[in-house]
Amino acid sequence: MSEEIPPTPETPPPAPDTPPTIQRGKIGINVSVQILLGLVLFAIINYLSIRHFRQWDKTYNREFTLSEDTLSFLKQLDKKLSITIISRKDSQEHKDMAQLADSFHREGRSKLKIDIVDPNKDLEAFQKLAMEADRSHIQLDLGIFVRPTTSTNESADRPAGEAGKATQYIPQASLFRYTADINQRPVLAGFAGEAALTSALMAVARGDQPIVYLVAHKSKLRTTKDGNANGTIISMVSRQNMKVLPLSLDQEPRIPEDANAVFFVGMIDDFDERELSMVRDYWHGKRHALFFMLNGQAGLNTPLVEKFLAENGVVPQQDRVLRTYGTASGTEKLFEVKSTFLDASPITMPQKGTVTTIPGLTRSLKLTPEAEKPRTENIDIRALLSPTTGYWGEMKYLDVSPQADEGDNLPPLYIAASMERGASKDAQISVDSSRMVVIANSSLLDPDYLLPQNYDFASSCFNWLLQRENYIGINPTPKTMFSVKVSDEQQGRIFMLSTVVLPLTVFLLGIAVWGARRG
Repeated sequence: MSEEIPPTPETPPPAPDTPPTIQRGKIGINVSVQILLGLVLFAIINYLSIRHFRQWDKTYNREFTLSEDTLSFLKQLDKKLSITIISRKDSQEHKDMAQLADSFHREGRSKLKIDIVDPNKDLEAFQKLAMEADRSHIQLDLGIFVRPTTSTNESADRPAGEAGKATQYIPQASLFRYTADINQRPVLAGFAGEAALTSALMAVARGDQPIVYLVAHKSKLRTTKDGNANGTIISMVSRQNMKVLPLSLDQEPRIPEDANAVFFVGMIDDFDERELSMVRDYWHGKRHALFFMLNGQAGLNTPLVEKFLAENGVVPQQDRVLRTYGTASGTEKLFEVKSTFLDASPITMPQKGTVTTIPGLTRSLKLTPEAEKPRTENIDIRALLSPTTGYWGEMKYLDVSPQADEGDNLPPLYIAASMERGASKDAQISVDSSRMVVIANSSLLDPDYLLPQNYDFASSCFNWLLQRENYIGINPTPKTMFSVKVSDEQQGRIFMLSTVVLPLTVFLLGIAVWGARRG
């Protein structure tokens, strides 16, 4: 008997596809939460960027970076100071001054209140500033005005003498260095704003302004339409908030007691015995400074000046530093001296190893630390500048073709030196020493031949003399003009790349994405 096979049950037909239910409420909530979180994240990023801002300076001359000395001063500043930049916004100087204000505000925002006033557009604000400056006997114009952050009543109640000590004004003209282009139009060559503003802030915070006396009546310097070396010095020390006053030794019984430094540049008239005694007495005081730039003029005779320097360990030689080179017409002599900055002194440490050119006639200096006074009076003598290879001190420098021989001064030679009387053996200990710098050349700061490295060297000398080592290394920012030359062929390539290739590439990528989505 055969078994019956049960019938196979029929498979029910598949149910028709039903579209999924779109939960619009949840999607809306999800999108809203994402938008809210995005806004919160955006706010957090902006808050952190404001509170913890950092800038990387990639400019060629480090134009947006303050020096370590300025940063150190701003960290130690214990007073709130107000800085007002007075500048016309349509001028070429405004960009540098506004940038300077931004740099100081960024590093000392809690201690510095900074404003920018255009006297043409903010006349009322400028007039208020002018009235405030007038109480300090300051004639306000374009520049930088620095004073303590005080209320109007407090400023008005302060006596005029105290107000003058508590305010500083830096004229705009003293902040910039200019050169002439081929059409004799002035062109910005350097900006000394950081050094000038740091100096003014220190003066306001500490209430001091060094006084420098310049002895010009004994000098003879090459003068051009831009002035002479004395004019360069006056401009330089003014930029660094030093007060410059003239001094005539023949009209004074002694060097004034308020003299922080006395400068002798390019002297052709010698001291007399009374003046030599005045200079000696001043040198033996505390925290006094002397600066000599010796005149290299032929036939010059200043024995008492040289006697004073020699007894303190620096002997000016009667030679002139030169080298010779061969030409088709014979041997020629060159008095311009290529020199290297040495690293024995804080003055030259920022420039150590750099080579510069010293124009004009230069004498050599013999250093004698073994002499009686340097030994008994603890005078520390250091060389600052030395000629490069090939130079010697020629005694017969007026000869047509001089040769180095036995009577001449051979390398090593020095053409600048510093002396510190009563110096501490420990560089970390500050003492009330007296300081002197001797440069055996009077053309170093000649306006026609002034090189940036010589300017920086002289500035470092002035600050070291006044025992303001924190200022050494805060040098003017050079203003360099760069030009890019593009040939016609290169212009065509740039046009094709920017106008045709890049837009066409973006268009084709868009078509590719659209096609992929359609597929």
